[in-house]
Parts: sequence; structure tokens; C-alpha cells
Amino acid sequence: MSLRRQSCEICFRGRRKCDLTYPVCRRCQTRNKQCVYAYPPPDPNEAEARRSMAVARPNVNPGPAHPVEIEAEPPITIAWIFNLLRDSPRTFAAKGENVFINKILLLQRRADPLLTAFGICAAAASVNERNRPVLFRAVDAQMTDALLFAPPAEDEDLLAMDLARFQAAVLYQTIRLFHGGPEQRDISERQEYLMRAHALRLLARVFHAENGQTPDWETWLLHESVRRTVFVAFKLYTIYAVARHGTCTEMAALDMLPVSAAPAEAWSSKDSYDQWRASNNEAAIIGPIRDTTTASGFFEDLRLVRRVHLDSFQGVVLSATCRSVSFAPAVIA
Repeated sequence: MSLRRQSCEICFRGRRKCDLTYPVCRRCQTRNKQCVYAYPPPDPNEAEARRSMAVARPNVNPGPAHPVEIEAEPPITIAWIFNLLRDSPRTFAAKGENVFINKILLLQRRADPLLTAFGICAAAASVNERNRPVLFRAVDAQMTDALLFAPPAEDEDLLAMDLARFQAAVLYQTIRLFHGGPEQRDISERQEYLMRAHALRLLARVFHAENGQTPDWETWLLHESVRRTVFVAFKLYTIYAVARHGTCTEMAALDMLPVSAAPAEAWSSKDSYDQWRASNNEAAIIGPIRDTTTASGFFEDLRLVRRVHLDSFQGVVLSATCRSVSFAPAVIA
């Protein structure tokens, strides 16, 4: 694709050089124009990403005195997180899963809102100027249902349905924030605290459902999907704020959210989950074992080792600490 076809529509039609700043180029921002990319840039400007990190860092606690080398490929940067979250609807459409949607759970539980979102995500992957109005009309219509929640109950099927609605809402807000115009982004920004309120309600229901109990793998998958989706929902708005405004003051809220202490393999393997449970039961003889931790707690655990494999979601969690960490090349699934 030529450089011109990478330009936003305004710069392309005006035969002007576009600086490719995403989601709004500087020329459109200066002239208060609606900036739309027919083909959104695959990567945000790395220099801008590093500048944003430098601006955001004063708002969080300083990191450890010595850097921690962790196996991670590609390096966990704001650009990597930006791409991962921006592309999560496309990933869901292509694979039927992403970092917060588990395909096994999706196929086992009733999740009608998420199945509808699957079709809309597929449409968003091939959006163009002709079908864009229809796409966002569909998103607007589905968001009305996605933000409806049943009264709190202990029934797992109701929790699974509310989770499916919220996961669909996260996908729709991602499409609005990173693929929509100013009007769509404004709608999503105004719904940020409504999204957070629903997220915290889901977390509260999981907390009361577990209540010291040891769930089987299927139930744990449901609860872990809630934790992952809530974390991604919060992270979505923080990374958007960094990309859009160059700073973010909400990093402390991320560090209050629970994340699982289970190994990454438990997300897709019952055997891995059962082995982790068995080892926890043996260790519990010595002292209590936590099933969940926080982003900072996860970071502190990694300080004990120099090399560890991370999955993509664990990379998202680690990025929430904004610590002074050096990342050595390896593999993130």
C-alpha cells in the first residue's frame, strides 16, 4: 500500500501529506475535521508512544532499584498494548477468542450477546467508507442491550449472560474508540464510568460467589473471564487516554483490580488448572495461598525470577505497573 493510501481521507482528498497520527492526525485536529482512516495505521508512532510513557510515569510510584529482565516478545511497550487492544475485535472475529474471551467458555455457556458481537467484529474488520455508517448504527443499537444487567443473583447462567453482555460492550467501545470518528469516540468517553460501574458489579458477584470456595475448572473459567474482561475494560480507557491526550491519571485504579495467581496455561487447560490446585493444596499446609493478586503483586512475584513465559493477558497486567522494567526478547502467546 502506498503512503498516500495510508493517509486519512481528508489529507488524501486534499492531496496533503498526512503525519499518520492515529486516531486523529495533527492536520485534522488543527482544523477540527473528522479524521477517518480507510486503512488504520498498523502501528502507532513509536516515538510518540515512548513520549507518552514518559509523561504518564510521574503519576505512578517509582519502580525497583534494579531492572527485571523478563522474557517477552515483542517488547511490552505502550505501542504493543495499543495494538493488542485496538485489534481485539479483529482477533475475536478471526479466532473466536482473544485475551479476555475464552472460546471454551463461549461454546459451553449461553452467550447470545457475544455471538452477535462476533458478527459485528467481523464487519468492523472490513469497514470502509460505504459501510461505516451501517457498522456504527449496529454498534449503537447493540450497546443499548449490552449495558443492561439482570439483578444480582448467584445463578451462574445469569452471571455468564451478564458477562457476555459486558464483553460485547468492551468490544463495541473498542471499535468506537479506535475505529470511529469524533462522535463515536465522544459517546464512548461519556460512557466510561458507566462501563466501570458495570465492571465492578460483576467483580462483586464473583467475589461473593467464590466466598472461600474452591471452584471447579469450568466455574473458574467463568470467574477468570470476569476478572480479565474487567481489567481489559479499565486498561482500554487508560491506554486510549495515553494515546489521545499523552497522559493518564487512572493507573492506580488498575492496581486495585484482582488478577489470577494461576499459571497462564490454566486459561486453556483443565489439567494445568488441576495441577495448580493440587500444588496449592499442598502448600496450604504451611500457610494460606492466594488465588488472586494485583498487578503490583504479579510484578513482585516476577522479581524472584529472571526468565518467565507470559501470555498476552499477563503482558497487559505487567504493563499496568508502569515500573522501570527492562524487557528481554522471548515469546508472548
